[in-house]
Amino acid sequence: MKYPEIAKRFQYILDLRQMKARELAEKAGMTEAAISHYVHGNRCPNNKTAYELGKILNCSAAWLMDLDSEMEPHPVIWEVNKSNFEITQTFNDFYDLPKETQERLIPYIKAIIEAEKNRGDSDE
Repeated sequence: MKYPEIAKRFQYILDLRQMKARELAEKAGMTEAAISHYVHGNRCPNNKTAYELGKILNCSAAWLMDLDSEMEPHPVIWEVNKSNFEITQTFNDFYDLPKETQERLIPYIKAIIEAEKNRGDSDE
């Protein structure tokens, strides 16, 4: 098991939400095997996948990836300049976090912006 904490978190949130891995896989449009890798700690989801799974599970993607101790989704996570999709605001308490945590969260925030940008493209 390469990611024991991620495995614990996936098992915990699935139990809490009374959801089976198969159900999560269906809702996420993924294979049950892919979800099983996360539940058993064999793989870590990429930022975009963690974001999507977090939305389905109603939890913070950063928490799923063991980057944050808060399980609940953050209220307003970011504000995006719609013309160039740059971050204009991140977590309200982002700058209160340790520097190492900030550095680990930046790719996650960028993945959220990319997902939202792609979602916006598909709405047109």
